[in-house]
Amino acid sequence: MTAFLLLPLFYFASTPNGHAADSKENQQDPMDATTTADSFPALSVSGITIELFAEHPDLATPTGIDVADDGSVWIASNHTHFRPAGYEGPEKDEILCFAPDGTRTVFFSDTNNTMDLELGRSNDIYLAQRDKLIRLFGAYPGGKCNQTETIIRLETEATYPHNGLSGLTWAPDGRLVFSIGENFAKPWKLIGSDGITVSGSGEGGVFSCLADGSGLRRIAKGFWNPFGLCFRDGELFAAENDPGSRPPCRLLHVVQNGDYGYQRKYGNAAHHPFVCWNGELRGTLPMMHALGEAPCGIIPFQNGLAVTSWTEHRIDYYPLKQSGETFSTHRVTMVEGDRNFRPTCIAMGNDHDIFFTDWVKGSYEIHGQGRIWKLSFDPTQTSQWTGQGTIELFDSDQSANQIKTANRIANMNIAELLTECTSSSDPFLRHKIICELAQRLDQDAKEILSMVHQIAQIQDDQSIVLLLVWKMARPKDVRTAQIFLNHSSRAVQFEALRWIADEELAELLPTVSACLEKSDIDFDLLEATLATINTLNGNPELEIADESSLTRFFQSETTSNSLQASLLRLMRPSQESFGLEQWLEIKREGNEMVLRELIRTVSVAASDQANRFLREILEDPSIPNAARADAIASFQPSNEQDIKRIVSFASSKAISIREEALRSLRHLALDEEDRIFLRELKDVYPKSAPLINAALEPETIKKNHPANDDLSSWNQLLDHVEEPVDLAAGQRIFNHPRIANCSKCHRHTGRGNLVGPDLTNLGRNIDRDRILTSLLLPSEQIDPQFQGRSLLLEDGKTFSGILLRDGGGGNEVYRNLDGNEQVIKTDDIIQRKETSTSLMPEGLLDQLTIREIRDLLAFLSQQPINGEIKRSEKTKVNQKLIGDWWFNFPDGYGGCTGGALFGNVTQPGPVYLQGDHTSVSYRNVSIRRRLVD
Repeated sequence: MTAFLLLPLFYFASTPNGHAADSKENQQDPMDATTTADSFPALSVSGITIELFAEHPDLATPTGIDVADDGSVWIASNHTHFRPAGYEGPEKDEILCFAPDGTRTVFFSDTNNTMDLELGRSNDIYLAQRDKLIRLFGAYPGGKCNQTETIIRLETEATYPHNGLSGLTWAPDGRLVFSIGENFAKPWKLIGSDGITVSGSGEGGVFSCLADGSGLRRIAKGFWNPFGLCFRDGELFAAENDPGSRPPCRLLHVVQNGDYGYQRKYGNAAHHPFVCWNGELRGTLPMMHALGEAPCGIIPFQNGLAVTSWTEHRIDYYPLKQSGETFSTHRVTMVEGDRNFRPTCIAMGNDHDIFFTDWVKGSYEIHGQGRIWKLSFDPTQTSQWTGQGTIELFDSDQSANQIKTANRIANMNIAELLTECTSSSDPFLRHKIICELAQRLDQDAKEILSMVHQIAQIQDDQSIVLLLVWKMARPKDVRTAQIFLNHSSRAVQFEALRWIADEELAELLPTVSACLEKSDIDFDLLEATLATINTLNGNPELEIADESSLTRFFQSETTSNSLQASLLRLMRPSQESFGLEQWLEIKREGNEMVLRELIRTVSVAASDQANRFLREILEDPSIPNAARADAIASFQPSNEQDIKRIVSFASSKAISIREEALRSLRHLALDEEDRIFLRELKDVYPKSAPLINAALEPETIKKNHPANDDLSSWNQLLDHVEEPVDLAAGQRIFNHPRIANCSKCHRHTGRGNLVGPDLTNLGRNIDRDRILTSLLLPSEQIDPQFQGRSLLLEDGKTFSGILLRDGGGGNEVYRNLDGNEQVIKTDDIIQRKETSTSLMPEGLLDQLTIREIRDLLAFLSQQPINGEIKRSEKTKVNQKLIGDWWFNFPDGYGGCTGGALFGNVTQPGPVYLQGDHTSVSYRNVSIRRRLVD
């Protein structure tokens, strides 16, 4: 991906502004946006009036605004951000003062790439430049700056205008709070006026210092670019821009030591095992709500927050309601304008009027235009959408609860804290507990130290909490990181790898590399290990691994079959070094696990070469039935002969092959001969009759389905399916290109796209009912990361997708429904809107039989681990074993050969059986004991 495509959101999150106030060239620009009554933005709620306070040529591309106690409005007018050739404005940015009587004064003009402006407490002004924070003294209307002071310096080789220092706000205790962007993943060092230094690389952060720049410290990390910052009732909030492949922009509740999940150093792909955007990784904190694209400013307003959106041409209101240790909210649009309405910075006046700046044009380069608008409010009418009056976030009872929670945590012992942390569903409460434990560790708590050295005897979830505690308190502790890496739990190992990569503990590179030799390494650990190795080798931007490295690793003689199978999920079949010749060699080697993963990998190509290989699998009776069934599901028939080939497999005695063939015939053009053949099969294989009927008349599948909102009836049907659950069938249905095709939009265990959420760990977090509801009613609850956009284009076509970024350079970038990035010219868009419906279509289950739906739900909700099916949380630990094992697989569902069943039912198991090598797809199956109350 080019650097250009990575940048759009930075610009607008910080909204670089800068335009020549008196430029004749700009005044003569035919694209000049002249303000008229018709061009005023629309007011979307009651009780608001808007007026134009000032505009070009009196100011240009404003990047900062604040309002003084005397009513004067102070502006940072930017003339240096992407300054085009021939620009006739001032050589430096201007700090302007608009007195209450309208008098305009240039207070100061000697900065570059000025990103924000904040008034101080004693007639001074604080400016955020890309590489420093500056204090200007003597700020009063009509005055001139008589003294300057640099209070914070940013040392780094990066020079991009607005992913360095940006947002400014004052904390209630008088400290100055500011932010830094992702800085193109270049190492950086912040230096305070007293020499205190904080360094980092690859992530944005929020920091604070005293008014003179001393006492520098970090507040939180894991940001892309938190351009807008504000306090409300002692709580800190951020309006943050988003990285190019991870929408949406985020409204964040920022807390001390919070980790918000993003690290630029790991590249810009839509997926990386160590990057999240909504609290998906352990120890990270989620967003409160999605924001409009390219948010630049945020202020406390009425019962919530007001946020500008540069790309969406609007200002939104977010009312706040306490939810556990954080807040919930929803969006109310206050003001919305046309394409020449680009609200950026925002401030509140003493009379509760809102002043905000308008960049006017969607251009990276400074262009000489800009406006200031003023919003006034009638509280008798605004209460209809803000609530009754202005309230504090925490009323007296809530404040008491906050204090009570803090005191309760402080008085709990370590065992109680661990239990509370692992049982709570509130990520902000868990974070408070981890911070409390980290503080105790910092005070050399012997009990925590002892626990870490006895980590093997502690529950996995509590071990992870202890890891997060140690990582927070002692991030560079190599020895302890290695202790956790050697833990038997894969989840703990994953978190240890993330710790080692995040902190770049290069001493552990040999230990991490040795993880690839473990016989039980799974896909999640493989991704994490490869990403960590790249990071410790100084190449974190390679993300998981480059294609050539994957191929070399796959072909190494020391690479195990299980590891080869996992590697295939990361490989792409289009490269010359991994084509048909290599595929056939894998087929000849005959390892079923590797072959099945290869089949799934090859199917992604959907090419003639892929179909040729899949035919080789289909026609070879020596290939295990499960692999041939996978090949049938992946095969793309291109002619009548291919359809006949699939029809021939519909009479197979092996149920996996037969039913996958029947499934693949759905929606294909069948001639009368094929139809007669299939109808006759119903008498031979009566339990496959529903699939035969679906192949013959797919439009009748939904005939007996309940209403989508009748969950009880759905569960009754699903629970009365007689045939055993088939997870392999559920997986094929998930990936099937002509049936469910879930992988077109969803990723699962390394396969698929990220148009929608990754579903790998879905079953860990929600039960079957919620999964079923999301499939039946996809628009009932839409994850803010996957809010769709609908566009009407100049040529009359429509487009649906997810907005990734609007760079302001005439192009907008979306993720289309195939999971690919698509560039659309802004001038080609006639109309745009956020969709209130999910991009996942309703009626998805209309084309699946009840048994197929049951198997798909089983695949999504209970993933097999080492041959086991994870038990429901409802399973009782005091259940008892019953009787001897008994197996009955009628209608070709298999059986076991004499003597192939072994195991001791009086022991924890497992019990093993082997299939009969012919019509049975259940080979070398491991099952556990049956339990009853």
